Amino acid sequence: MCWHIVTYREYSCGIRQCTDRSSLDCKRENCRLSKVHETRKTHDCPNDCKGDKTEEHHLIMDVTKNPCQICLGLGRTVHLGLPDYAASGIDYQHVG
Repeated sequence: MCWHIVTYREYSCGIRQCTDRSSLDCKRENCRLSKVHETRKTHDCPNDCKGDKTEEHHLIMDVTKNPCQICLGLGRTVHLGLPDYAASGIDYQHVG
């Protein structure tokens, strides 16, 4: 079914800032949310079709060693304890 991709930047202080929200169309005729949902044919939409709500998938796309603007205002500085791959966009919390 159709869904949204929500991407984030994660700062060293743990704050996640939303950077984008995109819709993904599944292109299925039996999905009410899709642009190709079949409305011209006679069909039993309440029983045959799906898609009453859209799922969201949340992805951390950027991890920075810098703190967020709020923490910078409080005097916090760069967090040097993060591994090198943290700035590469890999979700370091799930790296073994």
